[in-house]
Amino acid sequence: RQLLIASERARVRQAGQRAQVAGLLSLPVLTLGMAMHRSRLLRILEWALATPVVFWAGWPFFEKAWRLARQRASNMDTLIALGAGSAYAYSVTTLWWRSRHVYFEAAAGIVSFVLLGRYLEERAKGKASEAIRCLVELQPQTATVLDASGERKVAVDSLRIGDLLLVRPGERIPADALVASGRSDVDESMVTGEAMPVAKAAGDRVTGGCLNGSGVLRLQVTAVGPDTVLAGIVRMVDEAQAGKLPVQRLVDRVSSVFVPGVMALAGLSLLAWIARGARLTTALSNAIAVLLIACPCSLGLATPVAIMVATGRAARHGIYVRNGQALELAARLDVVVFDKTGTLTEGHPRVTDLINLSKWPDSFLLERALAVESASEHFLGRAIASEAREQGLRTLPAEQFQAHPGRGVQASVAAQRVLLGNETYLQEHGVPSGRLTGHGERLAAQGKTPVYMALDGTAVALFGVADRPRPGARTAVERLHGLGVRTLLVTGDIQA
Repeated sequence: RQLLIASERARVRQAGQRAQVAGLLSLPVLTLGMAMHRSRLLRILEWALATPVVFWAGWPFFEKAWRLARQRASNMDTLIALGAGSAYAYSVTTLWWRSRHVYFEAAAGIVSFVLLGRYLEERAKGKASEAIRCLVELQPQTATVLDASGERKVAVDSLRIGDLLLVRPGERIPADALVASGRSDVDESMVTGEAMPVAKAAGDRVTGGCLNGSGVLRLQVTAVGPDTVLAGIVRMVDEAQAGKLPVQRLVDRVSSVFVPGVMALAGLSLLAWIARGARLTTALSNAIAVLLIACPCSLGLATPVAIMVATGRAARHGIYVRNGQALELAARLDVVVFDKTGTLTEGHPRVTDLINLSKWPDSFLLERALAVESASEHFLGRAIASEAREQGLRTLPAEQFQAHPGRGVQASVAAQRVLLGNETYLQEHGVPSGRLTGHGERLAAQGKTPVYMALDGTAVALFGVADRPRPGARTAVERLHGLGVRTLLVTGDIQA
């Protein structure tokens, strides 16, 4: 995992170094070339500066052109290598002839422009996949393995399929696995985007990198290394980043005809000038001019710059563009499929409803709920405690606290026994939910999670917990409808 991240960063860094060196050395070469000087000393200086640009910074072009030539193929790299190489070779042979012009500035300039474009492209790819890299880095480095000798800590990379793992409350799951025993709620938002943790029990599958809740789980490893869900996500994004834009694929198809055509024209130019009786140097100079003028330095720079500017502006508006193809196709969208959590909603659960059937005011119930849930790690407990704190309520002391993962919690607050949990939890303690049952079914039908509250053996209130819509979500969807774009919603909530 770390090697993958390091490799990508090294690739971007190397592209930047090549572009930087080429640019710094090319500037004085271009300046001297435009001066049209005849000084031998200045020509030697041009040669000295252009050589590392062409044969170090520009070496990937020659390497790619040679590989393609062995396969009897060509592309724009072939033309760049031919143009820059021919200009450099011609200039070296005429270096000592003051009557002849040298083209070191053309060779260095072409290589520098295209390398700048390649660097911008690599940088855009690196930024686009940084979010995925952050996900990968969330996976823990070690795991607790259970075997005949007891518990032992091992590196995640050494895990094998079938290993039995122990995951304590608040720990991240080390690898894709099957729950062998235990009950807990697992926060899977890093993979699914859903804010609501999922209850897990024996037989359920869990994904490496997700956060365990308040229960203890024993897991049997089902996938490691490149076969895990996270590795698959990284692989998909890498493949998407490596893919070419439709316009770039079109350029490749054109270049398969264009490059041999340019080479043929350069050859015809050489023969035509010789047939007219021109000197070989003049004929070569004009043939090289054909190769140079056809070099796609503007295209090599224009496309990556366009992508960088567009993705940069989109990022400032909170839009993440996964690859260039998505950007190019965006102008022709007729359907938008929205993720719900964190896109149209805030991304974290909040109390949306409080149904109070007791004689006490809402603040009285919230104070007791806060006392029980103040130290809770459960997402529902945190939501209820957050609602109470936002109302400025005090935190009362709680005694005899007990938590039952997946069901609920209880404690003694101000001499009252407080229960908070699902309907089954209340029934286990002999508390009928009564009229709250109908309200709970209604909240569940709206995609909300009902949390029942009982005081001293009587059901008194019901909290509805859900992810609230983000400010501006309605406006955004309405604007898309105004543009004639159909909108759909993808969510892991209940069918209703």
